[in-house]
Amino acid sequence: MTFDSWGRKISDLRYNFCIMQKNRKNSLENRFGLHYINPSQIKEFPMNYPYMPKSTALWLVENTSLSFEQIADFCGLHELEVKSIADAETHKVQGLDPVLSGQIARDDIKRCESDPTARLVLLESIVMAQKSQNKKGVGYTPMLHRQNRLGGILWIVKNYPELTDGQVARLMRSTNPTVASVRNKTHKNYSNIHIQSPIVLGLVSESALHEAVAKARKNS
Repeated sequence: MTFDSWGRKISDLRYNFCIMQKNRKNSLENRFGLHYINPSQIKEFPMNYPYMPKSTALWLVENTSLSFEQIADFCGLHELEVKSIADAETHKVQGLDPVLSGQIARDDIKRCESDPTARLVLLESIVMAQKSQNKKGVGYTPMLHRQNRLGGILWIVKNYPELTDGQVARLMRSTNPTVASVRNKTHKNYSNIHIQSPIVLGLVSESALHEAVAKARKNS
């Protein structure tokens, strides 16, 4: 068989394979109602859930009369997940106050407590901050938030004491002595530090914090 004959045969095999794949796809669509979706056609939906949803759910369970369904819808969790958080005797996470962290308004909680069909809504500033975040989870940080870096460090060392000074320093783009002084309450401005979640401030991504905590717990 000549080289040209082999080339034509390979082309025929490729063509037949494509026809088989197309017929198989059409058969699946007709039989099961499946439809092929081109990955390029899939749009990325904006994140509209609070930062650290399980910690937020725990706080809402312990401090409000909201239903499991309301909490689940707000935090992007399944209702059974919220129920398991409520039933657990011990928790691996600590509650995060979404009001104190500036994610929702206290009046919004009261509104939903009085109306079981109502749903909590994230503040517009948080929604806009989430939209501006890049794939790594950290976007533009306003000057006011950058100045509260010490507050973010204090929040981390209080909620995740297992993290070393070096890990916290890398997460917060700070130095080991600064983190140590905040942890030991010896920082010269300690009395003026306003504790606040660095995730909400946009100083660190939630995924990066979780990775650091998981690594620290694995090594301990």
